[in-house]
Amino acid sequence: MNGIHTSVQDQLQSKPHRLVRLTDTDGDGIYDERTVAADQLGFYSGVLCDGKDIYVSTPPSILNLTDGDGDSYCETRSTWHDGGTLTYCANDLHGPYRGLDGWIYWCKGAFAEQTHRLTDGATLRSKAAHLLRKRPSGGRVEIVISGGMDNPIEIATLPSGDKFFTSTFLQYPAGGKRDGLGHAIYGGLFG
Repeated sequence: MNGIHTSVQDQLQSKPHRLVRLTDTDGDGIYDERTVAADQLGFYSGVLCDGKDIYVSTPPSILNLTDGDGDSYCETRSTWHDGGTLTYCANDLHGPYRGLDGWIYWCKGAFAEQTHRLTDGATLRSKAAHLLRKRPSGGRVEIVISGGMDNPIEIATLPSGDKFFTSTFLQYPAGGKRDGLGHAIYGGLFG
């Protein structure tokens, strides 16, 4: 199978996807060079390029891919974050996104229970949706916000440091009020 009509779970096993770098070498606005940066990937839902490192979310994990020898192919890969859950509607993991503060952010959307060690030493065990962050070097997770919204997808940061996110259910189910923008502010309450 080509991976297009198979489940996310099957794609994690068969790894039919690749990450391709398109380059406009002559500056005319049209790419003229195509390089495979990584292959043998499961279904992925986000990519963050950071120097020689590429962070790729392949639910339930975020992989760290590294091009150590400069040939444009990432020959090293490791699991940078393991969410531990995989549901059938592809909202387990979105991101990653680089914050202005140097942290890497991502969204956990599905209502599957996850357990993570937090930066303060506590253990998070929750089915709620979250915006989470971690240092690029790895380590423990920090909660940015949590709530009843479902499927947060993207995080954007203003120069002031304020964070905003998109979600397919800002209030769930709320009579058809679905897609929305939320301000990821400490103490914010989502339905």
